[in-house]
Amino acid sequence: MKRVYNQYQAEDQVLFVSHTIDPKNDSIPVLKAFSESLGVKAPKWQFLHGEEKAIHQLAQGYFMQAYQENKAPGGYAHSGGFLLIDGKQHIRGVYDGTSTTDVNRLIEDINVLLKEDINQ
Repeated sequence: MKRVYNQYQAEDQVLFVSHTIDPKNDSIPVLKAFSESLGVKAPKWQFLHGEEKAIHQLAQGYFMQAYQENKAPGGYAHSGGFLLIDGKQHIRGVYDGTSTTDVNRLIEDINVLLKEDINQ
């Protein structure tokens, strides 16, 4: 995701959102330190924190992200899925963030979406 962020950090129409699936350990200060270690800035990239039950419902439902508690070092294993969501909050693509091919496809799809927005 950092590679995608770097490519679009100057593009006002592209924003990034990440959410923790482990709010017990990923406190707001921890998320802030993580974002600073990546060299990313809010509001361009938001790191979200919330109630554990609500986050897990989002992760399993709306965001279509899989996770398994206590299956990895640190307590959670989760997918590396990325979603591309347009300005009308429609999911335009789902990508495997661990796949260079999929991340390249995400970048291409963002370019297409930006051109669509310009032409509308």
